Amino acid sequence: MSKYIIMVLVFSILLSPVSFSQSKSTHYKLTEKLLLLTGSETMSEKTIDEMMKIQVQHNPALAEYNDVFKEFFNKYMSWESLKEDYIQIYMKYYNEKEIQDLIDFYQTPTGKKSAEIMPQLLAEGAQLGASRVQENMGELQLMIMNKEQEKAAEENTKQQAN
Repeated sequence: MSKYIIMVLVFSILLSPVSFSQSKSTHYKLTEKLLLLTGSETMSEKTIDEMMKIQVQHNPALAEYNDVFKEFFNKYMSWESLKEDYIQIYMKYYNEKEIQDLIDFYQTPTGKKSAEIMPQLLAEGAQLGASRVQENMGELQLMIMNKEQEKAAEENTKQQAN
């Protein structure tokens, strides 16, 4: 009798992860389809290339290290190294119906165009942000100096109160 109970317990334990993973399999497969449909693989590569170009534009001395950056990013930021993580992130925020809605959108001409130009949009947005920071660096430095002066004044006040 105890052997029978142990077998049932073992069988139940072994089946529970299977049924759990099967309940996610449709969600997982849809998410993977969405990422492939949106060109996530090529988008990752293009985004890395665009970001490297921006860095070299802002610091030309980095150009001689392009091969080092490329090797590093291919190792840690490639589609293959991040695919499972991307799928899990999307599954965390989108349910199956929402994933299907996104798939439907990305199969339209506008959706295809959106997926195609996304790396350029992201790169131009990053470049815009970097340029704005660079243009206004003096103001940022002044704000930091003012904050430091405020902190020093507060410390002096605390020390005088003690």
